[in-house]
Amino acid sequence: MRAVDKHGKDPRLVLAFVVSYLVLWALALLCVLDAAAASPRHCPPAREAHACTAARAEKRSPLHILTGVTVTHYDACALCCGKSDGITASGAPADPYVTCAVDPAVIPLGSVVYLDYGGECLRCIAQDTGSAVRGLHIDLCVASHAEALELGVRAADVKWKEAAPCT
Repeated sequence: MRAVDKHGKDPRLVLAFVVSYLVLWALALLCVLDAAAASPRHCPPAREAHACTAARAEKRSPLHILTGVTVTHYDACALCCGKSDGITASGAPADPYVTCAVDPAVIPLGSVVYLDYGGECLRCIAQDTGSAVRGLHIDLCVASHAEALELGVRAADVKWKEAAPCT
């Protein structure tokens, strides 16, 4: 004779169902997290899909390409910025490896910027400006002053697009 609970269900079957449901849910979550972790590291193709709805396709911002851009590095310290509050020209806090300073005449503030260091790609956001950042020059925020000095000056190819609000 089988054991059943007060609802007439076999507890072993209920347990097997719950365990299989949790395993499937965990596998789906791992797939989503793996895809999310991989996506920001890839530079987009020249015809990147827009993040907003298909109805906005005709209004999407084109992907601009700049070659031979000078990339320097800074952190939010008083030595690099002349102030130590860490607030960028856009009003956002400087976020290492996310914030970059640009010449707004070349790349508008708020734009998504992809730096390609010859195979290594970094996605960042144009949130800051700098007195020495003019023309084809980007200043990338990093975690420390020592790291900024260590990384020095590099040349990179840059892809960028203006951020379009999703409505």
